[in-house]
Amino acid sequence: MPGRCSGTGLAAKLSQFPVRGTPRAARYTRRMGRLIVRRAERGTVPQAPYLALMLVLVVGAAWWLMRPDAESRVRDAHEELRRLLIRSGDEGNASLLSARALQGLFADSCEVSGDAEALTGTYSRDEMVGTIIRVRGIFESIELTFGELEIEFPADDDAVAEFPAVLVGRSAQAGFEDISETRRVTSRMRNVEGSWLFYAFRLERTPPGG
Repeated sequence: MPGRCSGTGLAAKLSQFPVRGTPRAARYTRRMGRLIVRRAERGTVPQAPYLALMLVLVVGAAWWLMRPDAESRVRDAHEELRRLLIRSGDEGNASLLSARALQGLFADSCEVSGDAEALTGTYSRDEMVGTIIRVRGIFESIELTFGELEIEFPADDDAVAEFPAVLVGRSAQAGFEDISETRRVTSRMRNVEGSWLFYAFRLERTPPGG
């Protein structure tokens, strides 16, 4: 018969086991861990290899059940950003509405780096939104396409997305040229009180046909 594990020894093992995924996944894993500890204190949890298998199952369930929620919210935020950046003709009061919506997508500070010409720098939320509105005003129309997002979560409250972006803009002012460019974008988002907010963008120029 397999040996039994004390609650104290099991708690020590659990504290060393990495908890990954979303905050909900972490809470789920810790709750399940406490349940295992209570059962261990009653002498009803067998030792390894059954213990190791149980821990893997608990963490795996938390990872796969909770993570898609965060990933879908990150994807939704990128789609909302893309929708607010495009432009088609005279918008009237829609520009003001776009500015208000953009306010809800950015963290207090946002950094832009890479091949972004004069846009590189660190912006406050208001500065970021103001810059976007001014740049949009240069163009009569903007078409923007985001390719497939590759999303990773380095930490529970941090998301990194990489994707290609294609921008086609028709100038509305003399002295500004129409543009058609492709960039490889790396965006970073932070979960702040339940909202995923952009806090960094890196743009890399993609050669034609690349």
